Amino acid sequence: MARPVTARGAAFAALLVALSFGCAVAPEPQHVSEWRRISPAAEVGRVVLQPKYRVVHLRARSLGATLSGSLFLPDGVGPFPAVLWVHGSGPRERLAYGALHVEDLVRRGIAVYSYDKRGVGESDGACCPVHFDLLARDVLANVEALRALSAVDPDRIGLLGVSQAGWVVPIAASLDARLAFAIVLSGPAVTVGEESLFSSLTRDWRCGDGGVPVAAADELVREVGPSGFDPRPYLERMQQPSLWVYGLADIHQPSERSVAVLEELRASGRDVEVRTYPAANHFLATGGPCGDLPVVDWLPGALDWLEARLPTAQPARVSAR
Repeated sequence: MARPVTARGAAFAALLVALSFGCAVAPEPQHVSEWRRISPAAEVGRVVLQPKYRVVHLRARSLGATLSGSLFLPDGVGPFPAVLWVHGSGPRERLAYGALHVEDLVRRGIAVYSYDKRGVGESDGACCPVHFDLLARDVLANVEALRALSAVDPDRIGLLGVSQAGWVVPIAASLDARLAFAIVLSGPAVTVGEESLFSSLTRDWRCGDGGVPVAAADELVREVGPSGFDPRPYLERMQQPSLWVYGLADIHQPSERSVAVLEELRASGRDVEVRTYPAANHFLATGGPCGDLPVVDWLPGALDWLEARLPTAQPARVSAR
């Protein structure tokens, strides 16, 4: 996942992400001329009213960088539970309206926050560090900004991420026990070395052209063993309930091996749930390693899982109007 790709490959990958995960390319961020400080490291800016929700612009300071993002709030009375989107690898801007199934989430009364990754869009700093602790600290800086808003329930904020988030989310969750939940899509629960070897064998950057089959790659990775950054110690320290969603036809990371790691955690008594789709790829779609139709409809079940695990709401403090 960390290897460079050609411009054509990058464009194709972006198209697949837009089609399957719903991560549409964000428009140019609106300029916000006035900001109000809500904590020592966070500011709130323009509020845009929409028929069913409002959009709140936020900025948060994190280790020498200012991170900018947008919060989609449901209509009605809060405080609302919130999902913070954790990006995959590479330069990623905040999600546009309609991306990440925002409507589906706000319809359930769940706020959605996404920010421009460090060094991208309106966030400054250097893009894009393959430094999982730094990325996790960026996540937590944004969590603290959300907690400073009266419209958000500070004890019902959780993480929803994709791909590289499999390494970032466990770090963030292990550092902040107050986080309420974690949902990860196609995220490796194995070491960086195992993922790198697997994706090299399958030739994920060429959509599997000339690569070995998934089962054979799994076996070779098992023989070589783990190396590099290992998320397992952080996974073991996580106290939050977590849901992991995988396509077993994924050629970008070894789903079967990631599932095995998580099943060990579940067997030890942790609230870990794994859901797999045999024909789905890394983008939770079918039609081959880089196919884009039909997209696996993972969200309704994930929302049911989430609602069953959210802590009891605090008394209402604010209306979205």
